[in-house]
Amino acid sequence: MHIGTGELIVVLVVALIIFGPSKLPALGKMAGKAVGTLRHYADSNNWDELLEEEEEEKSPERSRRRSLRSRRRTSRRRSL
Repeated sequence: MHIGTGELIVVLVVALIIFGPSKLPALGKMAGKAVGTLRHYADSNNWDELLEEEEEEKSPERSRRRSLRSRRRTSRRRSL
């Protein structure tokens, strides 16, 4: 499936009309994060990580540990 230039322009114009120019940057950022998250978990090695995160969200103590662990991962990625 390929999206041509014409279709892309139509989608952008409709988004501009619906959301307005002030909200488009925030929407683009959210869409970019969503695509990045989907790509991250699309890698088969990361499915276990996703399942762990879902289990940890059920427990408050585990959730706190997960947030500390994710901060460490983020700082490692930034240093690379």
